[in-house]
Amino acid sequence: MPKSVIGFAVRYYHRYKLSLRDVSELLMDRGINVTYETIRNWNKTWGPLFARSIRKKRGSVFKDKWHIDEVRLKIKGEVFWLWILFLAFFDILELSFCTVRLGGY
Repeated sequence: MPKSVIGFAVRYYHRYKLSLRDVSELLMDRGINVTYETIRNWNKTWGPLFARSIRKKRGSVFKDKWHIDEVRLKIKGEVFWLWILFLAFFDILELSFCTVRLGGY
């Protein structure tokens, strides 16, 4: 079977979340008669490679990670709480300086 046919079947299975039988019918419409078991074997062999390339093109959902840091400070005997909200590359989004510790963080 040509690589282009295998690539088409595997790509459509992963990209459009089609069933193996749906992909088999798509190929049958194009004049290529393969069983869904053959497509399953192709997906087992080539699926991870195609899925990885699709994820790279689509991008990650977790690109905009942020972190929060909490620090307890004691200045002249008085306790303060400092919260820093920053992105993954240390771009500071927000600073909060309080005398009372906020719950929920």
